[in-house]
Amino acid sequence: MVVNTKLRMAFIAVLFLMACKHRNVETSAKPPTDPKLMNELVDSLIYQPDHSQKEFIPQSLLKSEPLASIINPGNFSDSGKVFTIDKERTVNIFAVGEINNSLITGNHVKYIPFDRAELYFDLKNDKSREFRSGDDDRQFVLSYGLPNIEGLNFVSDDVKVEMNEPTPKQYVFEMRLSWKSLGFVKPVVGRKIGFNSRIIDNDYPDERSDIKFINRPKLINLFGTEANLFNPSLYGTLLLDGDVKSAVDKHVIASQKLEINKPKIDGKKDMLWEQVMPVNINTVIKGKIEGQQDLNATIRSCWDSNYLYFLIEVTDDRKVFFNGLMDYGWIEDMKGNIKWLMSTVTAGYAGGAAKNQIIVSKLSLPPGKYKLRYITDESHAFGNWNAPPPITPFYGIAVYK
Repeated sequence: MVVNTKLRMAFIAVLFLMACKHRNVETSAKPPTDPKLMNELVDSLIYQPDHSQKEFIPQSLLKSEPLASIINPGNFSDSGKVFTIDKERTVNIFAVGEINNSLITGNHVKYIPFDRAELYFDLKNDKSREFRSGDDDRQFVLSYGLPNIEGLNFVSDDVKVEMNEPTPKQYVFEMRLSWKSLGFVKPVVGRKIGFNSRIIDNDYPDERSDIKFINRPKLINLFGTEANLFNPSLYGTLLLDGDVKSAVDKHVIASQKLEINKPKIDGKKDMLWEQVMPVNINTVIKGKIEGQQDLNATIRSCWDSNYLYFLIEVTDDRKVFFNGLMDYGWIEDMKGNIKWLMSTVTAGYAGGAAKNQIIVSKLSLPPGKYKLRYITDESHAFGNWNAPPPITPFYGIAVYK
């Protein structure tokens, strides 16, 4: 995504002003104005919530009480709030937390590419040179070890992803996207969709857990030789077709039409997927790959009148997950299974100290009871800041319908 310097500066400045308006108090914290620092702050994100267009929590949601919230916890906090979902619905999550100090370099956040798979769609297949986040382009981010579906400009309703680890050196994402959630596409044989996918692998040079020692990122693409996938003109084509021979075209992945059976979304490669031709994700964009066990991936796709399906298999001899936060929250079911977790994958600058991070996300939940959780460590929480506090209306987490 290309963001010029003026827009970068406006992004942080508007977030600062609107957050101050929410708090209705004076603050000595000031948004950064140095263009180089602005570039580093914004480029450290996979995507940026559009705070220039809407407030942290939209006024339409503030008219109602949150389903659950944990607001302004202090140090050594471990809080939980139970809430109930009466029917399947998408909830809105607003959270502020503290990033790990090892991710801070000077006055900005160091970007760390965690192990993950990403999918990009140009649904109109018009090969625009600009990623249109308000129109037909979509980004999906599937992070190893993280239950969240993140990304840019997608609707989470009726979208499902499950991850599985069939061996210690493999992980698999199985994904189902409803055509309704994608929009712009009528699922018929012969339909062409602009598409690309990439895998990011980040190995530790040694076994130390200190995040600052991560310095060996590797990147492989399905199509194209560019690291910037916010340029749809560089995408290949996803072809809705029953003819798997189309997959031999180096710019095309054929999505096989299903007649009766459908994949069970559980992260496992069942017999149905064995009948779908895999396509290698193997164009090395960044880093040096030390053989097939170091990094290797394939993608398969199929479809029916209701859904588009993907199976992504990744071989990775050193799988890395770290959510990057010291004060953070999550949503779990009543059995303790995590359904959503705060992560730096889609976090943005929250004002004040560089380690203050803001996250705006959505999550589709079936009916049932859930628990909202939030924990803090021994420093830098509400009432006991050891650096300039965030300029957001609260510290902690809130969930709205």
